[in-house]
Amino acid sequence: MGLGSSYANEEIIIEGKAPEGMQALETEMVNHDGMPESKGSHGYSGFCYKKEIYIVYSVNLLGHGYQISNTLPKDHECVETNNEIKGANKLGIRIGMNKQAIERIIGINGLANSQVVIWLSDIYYDGQRFDLQTYADFKFIEGQLVWLSVFTTETN
Repeated sequence: MGLGSSYANEEIIIEGKAPEGMQALETEMVNHDGMPESKGSHGYSGFCYKKEIYIVYSVNLLGHGYQISNTLPKDHECVETNNEIKGANKLGIRIGMNKQAIERIIGINGLANSQVVIWLSDIYYDGQRFDLQTYADFKFIEGQLVWLSVFTTETN
């Protein structure tokens, strides 16, 4: 754990921006035509693709995110697809990767088997300050990543 880091209720809170590439999947998609849409509270909208793993693209009124997992995501209808979708984020984190490799990539040691990491920073648009928060929820079984959910919000 680096400077500007703290633990709160088992979460690791990092003062600073998430590593470049944490916020998005390697395969970015903005059009989900023909896919079933899972809806939820606060304007949540998610689209789930089934490849070798499950891949969810999500958005709500506050931001955007994704989920990759070995298991069917709760409250989502997932559809097998022939689309060329890579099940990794832009940092190269993917399901099945070992915990130590992920710790090296994100610069945090000692991740628990169920670990939330929150990166907090400021960004400015036209001189106006916004809070940028990236929330990542990691799940490991026997040292291997089985589930990762990431959501990024910008608020002022």
